[in-house]
Amino acid sequence: MSEAHIEASQTVEGSKNFASLEELLKRGWERAKRIFVPWLISLGISTIVFVALFFVALFLVGGAILAKSWMLAIIGILIIIVLALILAGFLNALTVGIVIHGGQKPFEEIFKLAKAKTGKFVVTSIIVLLFFIGLAVFFVIPLLPWIVWALFLNFVIFEYDVSGFKALAKSKAITSGKFWKVLGYFLLVYIVSQLFLGFFNKWTFGGWHLRTATVTELRNLHISPLGGLYWPLSMLVGLYISSFLYELYLEAKKFAKEQEERVGAAWLILSALGWLLLTYLVLRILKIM
Repeated sequence: MSEAHIEASQTVEGSKNFASLEELLKRGWERAKRIFVPWLISLGISTIVFVALFFVALFLVGGAILAKSWMLAIIGILIIIVLALILAGFLNALTVGIVIHGGQKPFEEIFKLAKAKTGKFVVTSIIVLLFFIGLAVFFVIPLLPWIVWALFLNFVIFEYDVSGFKALAKSKAITSGKFWKVLGYFLLVYIVSQLFLGFFNKWTFGGWHLRTATVTELRNLHISPLGGLYWPLSMLVGLYISSFLYELYLEAKKFAKEQEERVGAAWLILSALGWLLLTYLVLRILKIM
């Protein structure tokens, strides 16, 4: 049995009442402290990987454009897209693995687990994105509950080793047991974190947005030291939110509705109809143009 399953089992055997927000905040804080070092390592890896991808894109696509070979440029763009999807899937799996196992398993072992699960993260991200786009065509309203139901999607993929609609259905089942608790707790933590970051963001470049600032404003531009704290703090806040969300996931599992582990034919049909409508609208626009 994996450590995630053991931890989940221990949680299930505890109180039958949903944990208080204060308790989850404390558990999230303890987890964030425990995984800080491996998370920092993964952040460094992510930075190096995407910088390297940028230079590869510059070499492939830029070289093809300079050579005036549009076919090679298109091929280069497709290669970059595929590489970006694979790398994003791996880095997402690595981050989730660190949130679950950081401070308990060696980084090398988490790294290997992330590599093994990369394909499932890539496939699921594509399937879920297409599913959500289809729903969003209908004024976004059908998409709103799914934004909540998919909160635990990454943890489900990593822990249960499933992908696609099966992973999405499992996340939905876990969330549905305490939908309003999950939504309320997460929204509260997320809103407070954004208000906190907003205080530092307003000091970035003296509070002016460069795209809309006038010449006079730019001349009088004062860069506050507080503005420089925004990006590192946003990274740390992201770490804490991920830790808190995993603790919320463990708590919600106690009330999961196992019998509801399905996406539902009605939702799939609605998404498919959304894509048909979107295709029709695009064709109409192209015809008009």
